[in-house]
Amino acid sequence: MARVAITGVAGFVGSHVAEAALSRGFFVRGLDVIDRAPAGVERVVGDVGDAAAAARLCSGADFVVHAAAIVGESGRKELFWRINVEGTRVVARAAREAGVRRFVHISSAMVYGCAGGTARRPVVADAAAPYAALCRFHREGAAGSGIRAVGGTRRRPTSAEDLHELKERRRSHRKWLGT
Repeated sequence: MARVAITGVAGFVGSHVAEAALSRGFFVRGLDVIDRAPAGVERVVGDVGDAAAAARLCSGADFVVHAAAIVGESGRKELFWRINVEGTRVVARAAREAGVRRFVHISSAMVYGCAGGTARRPVVADAAAPYAALCRFHREGAAGSGIRAVGGTRRRPTSAEDLHELKERRRSHRKWLGT
């Protein structure tokens, strides 16, 4: 039986990943600051920035799905950085030290914000907004961390414009990864 560790297991994305893994018969352990998770999940209550909590989460896991994040259009930049960047590093390091085979970092479209757009076509309101500023980690920081980052949203194209945008993103990702 595969063993899956999920950060942000009490959140929208993390809880759905946990439910999907449980429905496939996987053992699921979840980390969150909130002591809540889908039934059947072994809970680790803690912060992604806590190395001991991350080590407990990753111990014995085959896969880690990192879904924990602070999202929103405003807030203290330091908090966004601590959770979204440093927390990712702590969990990735714990996964590597535990011998985890696969580390998947996922997110939601909310990272792009919604100002000036819609939920389907969000637009970043301000490039200096806390979450938008974290793109620097993916451009610069990921290279030295052993993390291979590929961004983008997953949705079904509904128009020629959507299809063109999807093709451009894929081309950009391949170029960035050197593939």
